Order: sequence, then structure tokens, then C-alpha cells
Amino acid sequence: MRRSLATNLQKLGVRLETTESILNHTGSRAGIVGIYQKYGFDAEKRQALEAWSERLQSLLAGEETSSNVVEMAGRSA
Repeated sequence: MRRSLATNLQKLGVRLETTESILNHTGSRAGIVGIYQKYGFDAEKRQALEAWSERLQSLLAGEETSSNVVEMAGRSA
């Protein structure tokens, strides 16, 4: 679930820092960076999760038309 969320947030154009904050990853803020960088990305996280919610609702409603299934020439179902 976390991987799907991270991948899809990137597809939606969410900045990596926001995605990392949503996932509670602190690796990029370890050491001295973590001492000085205290911004929580709250507004950005809310916006990103609302976009993800809309995407999920679209998928569940069958509104999503794109697919990763590709028909192969010369094959019949």
C-alpha cells in the first residue's frame, strides 16, 4: 500500500518531500538537516491526500479508462 501510494503521488505530481513526509520517512532529514528543517508540510500533505482520494474514487467508480493491458497482434481472446 505504501509503495502504491508513493508511486501514485508521484504520478499526480506531488513533490518528493511531501510524499516522504506523508510516509514518515526521515532519512532525507537525518542528522543536521533534521535539526534545522522543521517544516511539517501539513498543507501540502492535505492537498496530496485529497488528490489521491479523488484518484481512488475515480478508479473505484470505473471512470479510469487507461490500462496497462496491451493486446498482442495475432492473438485472439
